[in-house]
Amino acid sequence: EPQLKKFFMQFGIVRKCKLFRSAKTGGSKGFAFLQFESAETAQTVSDAMQGYFLHDRQLVSHVVPTSKHHDGMWKMRKPTEEMVEEAKKNEEKIEKNVDSAKSKEDLLRRLTEKQNKLNEMGIDFQIPGLSC
Repeated sequence: EPQLKKFFMQFGIVRKCKLFRSAKTGGSKGFAFLQFESAETAQTVSDAMQGYFLHDRQLVSHVVPTSKHHDGMWKMRKPTEEMVEEAKKNEEKIEKNVDSAKSKEDLLRRLTEKQNKLNEMGIDFQIPGLSC
């Protein structure tokens, strides 16, 4: 939620931000509510962000009229210990995969294979950053 709020602060003051999470895993369900200081800002954000990709997801944006607001929109569920542990494990897995030497070796191997195929086909192209 703090990352989401920080991202949208570029448009204006974000009063509230609620990211909906799975009760079982604590992971994002893929939708959120944001409340901006003004209706004009909310409309601008909605128009600008419609179809935008954020964290590998395409955004679908709507402005919810004030008449349809209710208290339940902003209720926060307290995360259980299991949810917190699962989220920590997922973060550790992501960090491990991003920085692992094995991932880099696999990428280098795949790029080398692609470069070799290009060479075999007679295509004169050097993959940037790859020295064969």
